Amino acid sequence: VLDVVRHHLQRALGVASQQRVFAARQRQVCLLEFLACHVVRIELRTFRLDADTGHERRVVGQPVPGAIVQRDEFAGELLRPLLATSYAATSIAAYGEAEWPLSNQLTLTAGMRVETRSADYSDSDGARFDPRDSMVGGQVSLQGPLGESNQWYATVARGYKAGGFNIGQFVPDERRQFTPEYLWNAESGMRFGSAEAGVQGDIAFFYMWREDQQVATSFQLDPGDPLSYVFYTDNAAKGRNYGLEASLAWQLVERLNLGATLGLLHSEYVGYRYGDRNLDGREQAHAPGYQYSLSAQWGGGEGW
Repeated sequence: VLDVVRHHLQRALGVASQQRVFAARQRQVCLLEFLACHVVRIELRTFRLDADTGHERRVVGQPVPGAIVQRDEFAGELLRPLLATSYAATSIAAYGEAEWPLSNQLTLTAGMRVETRSADYSDSDGARFDPRDSMVGGQVSLQGPLGESNQWYATVARGYKAGGFNIGQFVPDERRQFTPEYLWNAESGMRFGSAEAGVQGDIAFFYMWREDQQVATSFQLDPGDPLSYVFYTDNAAKGRNYGLEASLAWQLVERLNLGATLGLLHSEYVGYRYGDRNLDGREQAHAPGYQYSLSAQWGGGEGW
């Protein structure tokens, strides 16, 4: 397989162009030349305990840490000596959730998660990284009825994504590692339905605030060579998202169901500068301004 890939690369790019690709991208092109990749994952699923204490319900648990060990070998006979790598990551987390009925109409739910993640990377080129991150997330929500068959809710939550590192000879030293990203989310919405009309749906409004937002970025080593890009992950300053999501389902007749969904999103970077470029207010990547869908489902009498 590797010979076939190498043959097509040589025909498409030429030997000289191919050398520029591998010289500029270094280990990033090793995705095309994996000779060995061994992944070991150890995981024990979390469990739930329901304690009957009158008005209080608890959900508690603690996961056994999972370990991933990966070794990637680069086809050194092409341009460079064999690259030997070693990578291990361990996450240890504890979480808990509790629910309290405040009255016959209101229910309060609160939860928290604490996690420590560590990673160790080294290779035969002398690159070594050992980031350690401790992160805290959680949520508080309030919900209650709205009429006979409707329900409203409001939630404030904090999530996170661990940091990491960038490998590659040409990644700037100040961009070798990136820190965890945190996200605050405030959301409120309602769920509604009518059995008589055969209609059910939901709508939610949300506002997100991202701190130390992780972004995929790049720079060009040689302005005259479009193949000399270096790609890496960096922390933007902050980010802001807000919008709404809605869905509606309607059983028009006994065997025909119609559905529709709508999502509206505004996203922007806040205080983000990259080199001499000011990206403040620019739309975030992979964040379309709107999404929608329409669907119809017919159920036959024979189970199809």
